[in-house]
Amino acid sequence: MIETVSDEIFEDLKACAIQVWSKYDDTHGYRSEKTNYLTRLENISDNYRAIIQMMDLSNQKELFTLVKFDTQVFLRAFYMDYYSEAAKYAELHG
Repeated sequence: MIETVSDEIFEDLKACAIQVWSKYDDTHGYRSEKTNYLTRLENISDNYRAIIQMMDLSNQKELFTLVKFDTQVFLRAFYMDYYSEAAKYAELHG
């Protein structure tokens, strides 16, 4: 598992995630809840994972299209690692 990311990648993920969440209706505070959480999130430990995993697959795809090239390279490595670990777990635990 990738433990930390550079500040540049983290800030790119965060800014683009806020952009993704900003398109949602805020009638019941859904958008505000997500964007406020992201605004306060700091690049500590594996907090980058929270940014990615708070989204469904459709929003993750949108996030990927918005981030810079270096962040896309990081995301590719993240998904390879993530799904490799999931496959290992499934093998062990059926």
